[in-house]
Amino acid sequence: MIVMKFGGTSVGTAQRIQELTRIIGSYQNSNPIVVVSAMSGVTNLLVDASEKAKSGDYNAFYRCVDEITQKHLQCIENIFDSHPELLKPLYEYTLAHVKEIRNLLEGVAILKELTPRTSDLINSYGERISSMIVTYALNASGIPSQHVDARDVVITDSEFGAAKPLIPKIRSRAEEVVVPVVKSGKIPVMGGYIGRTVDGITSTLGRGGSDYTAAVIGLAVDASEIQIWTDVDGIMTCDPRMIPNAKVLTKVSFNEASEMAFFGAKVLHPSTIKPAVENNIPVKILNSFNPSFPGTLITNETDAGFPIKAIAFKKKVTVISISSPKLLYGFGYMARLFSVFEKYKTSIDIVATSEVSVSMSLDNTDQIGSIVADLSEIADVKVENELAIISIVGMNFSQKSGIAAKIFTALQSINIKMISFGASDINFTLVVDMKSLEPAVKNLHRVLFDDVN
Repeated sequence: MIVMKFGGTSVGTAQRIQELTRIIGSYQNSNPIVVVSAMSGVTNLLVDASEKAKSGDYNAFYRCVDEITQKHLQCIENIFDSHPELLKPLYEYTLAHVKEIRNLLEGVAILKELTPRTSDLINSYGERISSMIVTYALNASGIPSQHVDARDVVITDSEFGAAKPLIPKIRSRAEEVVVPVVKSGKIPVMGGYIGRTVDGITSTLGRGGSDYTAAVIGLAVDASEIQIWTDVDGIMTCDPRMIPNAKVLTKVSFNEASEMAFFGAKVLHPSTIKPAVENNIPVKILNSFNPSFPGTLITNETDAGFPIKAIAFKKKVTVISISSPKLLYGFGYMARLFSVFEKYKTSIDIVATSEVSVSMSLDNTDQIGSIVADLSEIADVKVENELAIISIVGMNFSQKSGIAAKIFTALQSINIKMISFGASDINFTLVVDMKSLEPAVKNLHRVLFDDVN
């Protein structure tokens, strides 16, 4: 069995869904399990509608619902114009779900309250509708398929908005629900991103979580391969929107891909890699707009001939700097500092220390006020906003001479706020002002990739 995940742009229009059916058909002998995102733009519309409803703006959220409705119905018409017998059930399915969305939003508007639990339920509808459309499209193309409600398989904890899959339960559910469909000669089709708690409440894995779904399903069924079909040719040496001549990497290691994802590369959801690593399942990044391109293979091994693989970056990062003489020879002081971040469930990206100070970067500042207040009781605290993280990702940096020299040569005109190196030996990470991000990345790519060829 293989798992094939298709992102929002791959199911964004009737034409893209028809191309998707051809791609899936070419892998029919590999016993695929298909995971799809919502149609491109739909999740954003659902989020926007929820916010409008929370503020009591009925007209605004009704417009969002109308746009969602028309997007799906137009897609259905375009795909199934020659299959009128399929139009009615799909219309009814879609309109029933749209009615549920409208009812939920009206409830939010009345209460002027949007809980994470309600938000997850509203946001789940994009995948629930798109996966049914794809199922019908495959069957209409002569490819036997069966819709599977992902919530019947992907069991999660109750951390709404970023729920964690419970792998042992998912293994059991996949064996009961998904595997029999494959054995019957049909292709299971399910929505990504969504799940259900042990108590039966709809949850989501967080934005980008469809990749996560593909990975945990792949792990649960011991898949031989996980394919992530997107709208780029693979993992690249840098974001092509900033570096138009960025190159596609043919092969990277799981660790390198994880670092790239964590530090901003958008091809993969950061959590996608972990379930695949645990079962040594290779992951392929492929382009549904260019299906013949070989893409990028992610395995436990890397291409040893190229120590530097890519430049990734995160925008809009905040750095908290903490200074106190108590740090000097102070036992347990660092644990006390980090306990504040644990208290407010805020993860830290990178850390740099000196004898009496610690600097930490964050990209989630939801609890920044409370964190600063607590830290100020035990140290002097400085907060800097509008920063960016740049991470140079590769392998065995500490065993290769000259890499640091190249990096600092490229950045000789850039003010570096913070540096982190050595923890993993596969990345060299630094922090710069947002205004310096683009020139820094362009200079680094030129020195590390363009000038060596």
